[in-house]
Amino acid sequence: MKNPITEIDYKVLRTARPAKYKRIPVFELEGRRWFDKKNGNTYHSATVYARRGKGAAFHYDLIGRIDYVYGYGDQWIQTCYEILALAGYFPILPPLESGMDGTAYHIGKYFREHPERIFASCQDVARKGDL
Repeated sequence: MKNPITEIDYKVLRTARPAKYKRIPVFELEGRRWFDKKNGNTYHSATVYARRGKGAAFHYDLIGRIDYVYGYGDQWIQTCYEILALAGYFPILPPLESGMDGTAYHIGKYFREHPERIFASCQDVARKGDL
């Protein structure tokens, strides 16, 4: 599967958040991993929600979901970062000189500096249908 971020023209950087948010909201990242025992591969799905509201009067808006992607370990977090960038919450940046994905690096850096803005969890599921 092709990486959707590398398919985008880097001359058009999207730096604005969607208009309904005045600031970057709190994000909840959900991942699910499934190990294909027959072929020895691991697949995942990733879902990103934005938490809106305060106190008991909050709700979650679905930002995006990507299903059935090859990747093991914490690769599902990288997929969540791609969802956030494609949804316009963070700019899409060219690769770094080291070859690392610039967008994922800067989103990860933001969340390391502001850990209160992210909640991440992942489940290992037994069946492919549970992805």
